[in-house]
Amino acid sequence: MDGIIDSEGGNGSSNCGGGSGGSVLIKTTQFSGHGILTVNGGSGHGNGGGGAGGRIAVHVAWLREYSGQYTAYGGLGW
Repeated sequence: MDGIIDSEGGNGSSNCGGGSGGSVLIKTTQFSGHGILTVNGGSGHGNGGGGAGGRIAVHVAWLREYSGQYTAYGGLGW
């Protein structure tokens, strides 16, 4: 996997909180590459809090040589 898989939450507006990050599930026999998987939460606006980070699950049956990055951070709250 050398590309980007992105399931981020949207940012809040008008004193609303940010959306939470989504989820990514990968089931495979082999997993390799240098890509990016991200499920970060969106930032809140005004009095709104940040959205929670999502979840990433990678189930590899045989060969795992992935050296990319995974991120699942919560969004900023104000």
